[in-house]
Amino acid sequence: MSTSTTNERHAAIEQLNSMIQDIDIAMFTTESQSGLLRSRPMTTASRNFDGDLWFFTSKDDPRVGDIKANSRVGISYACPSAKNYVSISGTASLVDDEQKFEALWRDDLKEWFPDGLESTDLSLIEVQVDYAEYWDHSQSVMVRLLSYVKSIVTGEPNDAGDHEELNWPRAVKQVPANDQPAD
Repeated sequence: MSTSTTNERHAAIEQLNSMIQDIDIAMFTTESQSGLLRSRPMTTASRNFDGDLWFFTSKDDPRVGDIKANSRVGISYACPSAKNYVSISGTASLVDDEQKFEALWRDDLKEWFPDGLESTDLSLIEVQVDYAEYWDHSQSVMVRLLSYVKSIVTGEPNDAGDHEELNWPRAVKQVPANDQPAD
């Protein structure tokens, strides 16, 4: 990955982290085996977003079957009080790794998993993020009011906030020229 690509990815991760780290519940969307899009609330396991999102789940949760059939998922975060909204797309995989369980475990998860790390049906969902966009309308009331008045006077849409699709470059494995497969 080039330095500029690495810098763009790092900036996108920092932007998303700042917007979602204090939001407790995300809406996690899968496609059910019957083709319906299903959004369900989930707690994000790690409060420090590094490019991947993690969620604890039960092995018998319907999401697990959905992910096995179609690993593409959507995740949305909303903080209405701060007027921040984030939509994320990615690829989900199931992870059963005791060390990762321990690294991500928080005691408040006992609400859903009373046996804690001793739960026999505990699993993790890892989501590798490949697309994200956000809406940030956190400006002061005065800035929003002025933008609203301006839109009425000029007839142009009100733009008292930021909406951005984040550039989300992924590492691309490159094969050296001398390693090309033979014809």
